[in-house]
Amino acid sequence: MEIEEADYLIVTTQSSTSTGKKELVTSQLKELGLQEGTDFVEYVLPPEDDDTDICKVLLSISIPEHLMDEFADKMGLEANLAHNLTAITLKGTFKTVFKDAFTAFDSDERLEIIDEFLDDQIDFQELMVSGVIEDHFPLHKRNTIAAIRASMAKYKGRLLRGFLTGHYHKYFQPLNMMKNYYGEKYAFEYAYLLHYQAWLTYPAIIGSILFINCVVRFILYRDMMTALDSEWNALFGLFVALWATAFHESWKRKQRYIQYMWNCKDSSHTQ
Repeated sequence: MEIEEADYLIVTTQSSTSTGKKELVTSQLKELGLQEGTDFVEYVLPPEDDDTDICKVLLSISIPEHLMDEFADKMGLEANLAHNLTAITLKGTFKTVFKDAFTAFDSDERLEIIDEFLDDQIDFQELMVSGVIEDHFPLHKRNTIAAIRASMAKYKGRLLRGFLTGHYHKYFQPLNMMKNYYGEKYAFEYAYLLHYQAWLTYPAIIGSILFINCVVRFILYRDMMTALDSEWNALFGLFVALWATAFHESWKRKQRYIQYMWNCKDSSHTQ
């Protein structure tokens, strides 16, 4: 198991004369049903100082699927339903006996399960206070992040055009992947920024024309104030006011559609 694809990391220490801290943590992991070498692997780092033999030990943990299912059932996780013939995300309370009715857990759901699972079974606060472990935290999936970046590089241009024309739905793959990995809140924020970037095209074009007009006027009159004091400035200001209103209304419609598609009714996920 590569450490980059593990779910969770626990940092502890050991020395040539004492491995008690590491053994205490590994024994607790084994009690959870995790198998050493497959479900968790230890990586021993060299000592940071030549005057000591104390080494940091990284315990990378990958929760097996049967334990993920068991604890998702226990905690009543709201998971995505499979066999959905629409583009809308539908959720239901996960039950192990109906596992085939649900899709594989996405990154957001896995993180929720792992946090609940480990915090419920291991007293991390006590281990930190007593000095048994130095730190513990979930890990990012580098392969998943690379896939999101590749999808965004492929579809970003089409997404920007789609936010202008209204045909953005079929290019939503990178935002759906982002939602599954980072959650709706951050995917919504990114969708808003893409929409904003796309709509800046209109004032950028008009503003460029106005800038060229100012340059021409400066060449003709050789006076900066005369060049800037154009009769088109007021019209550009009016255009920007109307553009801002249209931009806001356009985003409100798209926001409602994305909320419906992702089945997220929490207003904290919206801009």
